[in-house]
Amino acid sequence: MDKVIQTQEIIPRYYGIVFERKQGNLFIIPTSFAFGEVLRKSPNELKEYVAEWQKHKSEHLEKYTQGQHVYRPLFPINGYEDLLYCKPDFVVESILDGITKKHGSKNLWMVGGEEAIKKGYIGASALTAEVKARHHGGKKGSKTYWSVEMDSPLDFDGLPKYDHEFCQCWDSYWGIVKRGTHVVCAHIAAAIDQLYDDDLNLIKDKNTEKRKVWLPFNFIDRPNEVDRSLIAPHIEFEDQPDPAVLIIDVLTSAYVKNDRLFDINKKLAKIPAIYNRNLERLIEDGKAYYGVLHQRKKSKRMNPEYEYAIRNLKKQMETKLLEMGFERKKIDVLEFADTPWETVCPEYINKEKSIRLVFNNQFPPVYTTRNVREGETNMFLPIYDMRHPFSKLNKRFTDRDDKTKKIGKTKVIIPSKMNIPEILKPIYIGFVNKYHPGDTRQVSNFLKENGL
Repeated sequence: MDKVIQTQEIIPRYYGIVFERKQGNLFIIPTSFAFGEVLRKSPNELKEYVAEWQKHKSEHLEKYTQGQHVYRPLFPINGYEDLLYCKPDFVVESILDGITKKHGSKNLWMVGGEEAIKKGYIGASALTAEVKARHHGGKKGSKTYWSVEMDSPLDFDGLPKYDHEFCQCWDSYWGIVKRGTHVVCAHIAAAIDQLYDDDLNLIKDKNTEKRKVWLPFNFIDRPNEVDRSLIAPHIEFEDQPDPAVLIIDVLTSAYVKNDRLFDINKKLAKIPAIYNRNLERLIEDGKAYYGVLHQRKKSKRMNPEYEYAIRNLKKQMETKLLEMGFERKKIDVLEFADTPWETVCPEYINKEKSIRLVFNNQFPPVYTTRNVREGETNMFLPIYDMRHPFSKLNKRFTDRDDKTKKIGKTKVIIPSKMNIPEILKPIYIGFVNKYHPGDTRQVSNFLKENGL
């Protein structure tokens, strides 16, 4: 009898940039710096952002409806066109309703300017401040400010030296609890933004007055000209919009459309103009990569015996990799990114190979394997391969690793030389036959080789 049961498919929470460190991995979320700017701005400034957003989006939509050649936006307005032709106050109220429902408070939008960040100070390298909280504002007995600190947000010859990031908020807390990972939350990002923007209410030590700030994602300045060869047709830089437009895109996506922050961050990661150029170089050099913080595992109505078999097989797969000397990474990564089979995967590596365990409820478990140092980095041009994962079995095919953005060879493999539970065997056989039809002998040999 079927029942609702937790599966092994992972639901993502955040997508961002990972720096591996001995004291705990650093996870930088693009939306933190967008929300950090919202925390710093006054309601009147944000209302001006809305008016600019309406103007930019409506002009683009008009060109599109007239048949002019225009880019395909990362943040489409489909279904919400009314927001472009109403008074800005109506858009503001729509955003505030969503903020209140999600955070129990309007604190993200309200109270900007010098009241947003208090007691800001940077000494020889450490930054401390009190930043207004996104949650709890207005609730009796709840803190409306979080204490934040980090060492150091300064630029060291183009390189970051982020260390000891701390905030009292839940994003920061759960990052440490779940994966021992230090998350740059919106409150820490707001303090870094404030330091970068050189606001007067953040006091600087005389030794740091002339030091640059290392800002990974910039929602403050107008974007610099970017290499046009890097930009795909769907990237929103034909007209080089002001960061105000992108910030309202983020707010309407998160609080009006209720899009997942994971998906919003994936979109922002595709926009070259918001990147610190040195961050791009660090990714290209393999010193930083893209990863996923997970939320929980997906629940689904299914035969419990099938799920128990999956768990049994997962344990065998993990044990085999550990026995072979592979190390389990703390941060999960994406496989089959931007396809219907996109999956958050635990990763195991050794000096030569990266192996991911793919648990997706649409097909039985598989491995992917690739060489660690193989390929050229290509961060922004889209590369889509819409073939089903089972059509790629035991073939080395070209794709872009979402983790490193390197284009190289990947292989999809069915778990073999282990005890595949009997309930799973006919499912594997059905998928192999479906995606490898017509060659009975080859399919037969393939099934035999994989113990099916």
